[in-house]
Parts: sequence; structure tokens; C-alpha cells
Amino acid sequence: MLNKRNTLIVIMSSMVSLTANSVAEVIEYEDKSAWEDAVGDFTTIDFTGFPLGTIITDQYSDLGVIFTDGDDLIYLDEFLFPDGSGLVGSMGEGPITVEFDNPQNWIAVDYPGVVRFELFSSDVLIYTSIWFSGGGQLPFAGLISSDTFDAAVISTIGYAVTIDDLHFGAAVPGTGSGVLLLLSSALWKKRRR
Repeated sequence: MLNKRNTLIVIMSSMVSLTANSVAEVIEYEDKSAWEDAVGDFTTIDFTGFPLGTIITDQYSDLGVIFTDGDDLIYLDEFLFPDGSGLVGSMGEGPITVEFDNPQNWIAVDYPGVVRFELFSSDVLIYTSIWFSGGGQLPFAGLISSDTFDAAVISTIGYAVTIDDLHFGAAVPGTGSGVLLLLSSALWKKRRR
């Protein structure tokens, strides 16, 4: 049981870590159509076209994406994935780490199980999401960030993360206030629902 002194220390440590991490303003989504409406343009990687067990690293570099773990594998399962193909992290034992050539403002995945995002800007953690654990056969988890990020770690609890599709995008360069307007508009729409 915490007493008042311990509670104050916990609160103060949280404030210090929030300041040190330069936490971004982020909206989290479990509704795919609401996320799509909010972001507009985005790119999708569906991991189709590769044989089972293919290690994915720079195959999507033409889209500005590198999978840096060096051991994320193509996983084929027609029951689990609508298109039959997905990605499993770190040879069945860990997260999926993605680096982007250009700064991004939004990211999302279709996934079975449980996922969490950690967003980084120049190797500095700027945001850690909730643990998403939506219902249904293939839940959705998405983020819109006011601050740009150039890397993301997608993880799960207790085993390797598995994703069906990866979605990502960025605001038009030079529209920093546009992202803030997008965030405030998205928050307003979310509250109305």
C-alpha cells in the first residue's frame, strides 16, 4: 500500500519521464474506418508475394521502409489473414522494428492478438501506446501523432507479434499546424461518437 510520500515520488518520477521523453500528442484508434477518414492518404504493405519463411528487411525500401530486426518472417495463413499473408516478428520471438526514410505522422496495423506501438524520433522515444487487444478475427490499431517519428517498434505480450498489414503516412511537408488541426478535428469526431 502506498502512503502519501510514496505516491508523491511516483507522480514526480512520472512527470520527469514525460518531460525527458518529449511525449507527442497522439490519438489512438481501434476503428479502422475512423482512422482512415482522419488521415486521408496512407501507404499499405500487405506482405503478399513472398514464400513462407522469407526474411523481410529491405524488400519495401522503395516505399521508404526498412525492417531492421533482420529476422521478421513472412507467415502464410489463410484463416488468420484475409489475403493469406502476414509478418511475424523476430523469428517467432519478438517485436517488429520499422524505420522510415521520411518522418511519419500516422501508423496502423491489422493484427491478431495484442499489439503496442513505441514511436521514436532520432532514437528518442516520443510515445508508447496502450496495449491494443480488439475483438473479432482481425482487429485494427492505429495512431495519429502531432510529432513526426522515423521509427516504430510493434510488440506484443509473451510471444512474437504478428501483423497482417502495415499502414503509414505523413502530413504534407510544411503543414505542422495542419497536423494539430487534424488531431483536434479527430478528437472532436471521436468524442461525438
